[in-house]
Amino acid sequence: MSNVRIDPLDFEKDVAIGFSFPLSNKTGGGFALNYDTLSQARDNIKNLLLTEKGERYMQPDFGTSLRKFIFEMNNEDIEEGIEMEIKKSVSFWLPYVTIDEIKFNRYENIVHLYIRFFLNGNDFDKESLTLSLNAKQI
Repeated sequence: MSNVRIDPLDFEKDVAIGFSFPLSNKTGGGFALNYDTLSQARDNIKNLLLTEKGERYMQPDFGTSLRKFIFEMNNEDIEEGIEMEIKKSVSFWLPYVTIDEIKFNRYENIVHLYIRFFLNGNDFDKESLTLSLNAKQI
C-alpha cells in the first residue's frame, strides 16, 4: 500500500481553505469558499493560468503567457509551447500540484484546455478543469 497524503484540513468540513474562483457573492453575503484542498488547488490553477504575466501587482512573474498562443498558427510547436507554459508555471507557483494530463483544441481564435491533476502524494484522487482562452479576453 502506498503512502497517501491527506491534508488535515480536509477532515474539518466547516473550515474553509480559500476562496472559490471566480470570485462571486454567495447568497447571504460574502464570497463562495472551498472546503477541501483539491477544490482549492483547482481554483488556484485556474487563477494562475488566467492571469497574464505582469498583470499581478508586485508579482510580475505570476501567471502565464498563454494568451500569446491564441493568434499563433496551428503546428506542433504550439502544442508543446502551451504544455510547457502550463507545466512550468504550475511547478513553480503551485509545487504541491502535479499535472497529469493536458489536452487542448483550437477553433479560430479560441483555445480550449482540459487539465487533469492531483495533489502530490495522492495520485488516486484526481481532479480536472476546463478553460477557454479567446480573443475577447485580451
